[in-house]
Amino acid sequence: MFRKPISTRIIACIMLMMFMTVIACATFKRNSYRSLATAGETYDATMKSAGELYFKEIINDEQKNKIIFIAKKYKASYDLAVDALDAYNETESVEAKDRYMKAFAEFTPVLQELIELVQEFKKSDKGV
Repeated sequence: MFRKPISTRIIACIMLMMFMTVIACATFKRNSYRSLATAGETYDATMKSAGELYFKEIINDEQKNKIIFIAKKYKASYDLAVDALDAYNETESVEAKDRYMKAFAEFTPVLQELIELVQEFKKSDKGV
């Protein structure tokens, strides 16, 4: 029976680990870009809905300004996440990935706050 030298097995294991790392990195990037795209589309739909409420005079200037304030806060943190993901895409460093994860964690609750606020105004329009 012929046995492969240990060094061949070690090289095979290292190559397998490198392959798995590349797959994990690609999956992280793909999921991150999809998450940002979904968040952007959600933001756009929410702001369109808010604009319609304002156009129909269902919300007043004070309510509109509150929406705009939260929207600006969201947009700033969203842009940070996009920049951080771009940096990670270029460097694939742990620091860039951490910056992206932190920025993503910051804009997600702000988007939720914006959605809830607009939904609250929509409910008042329906008399609920």
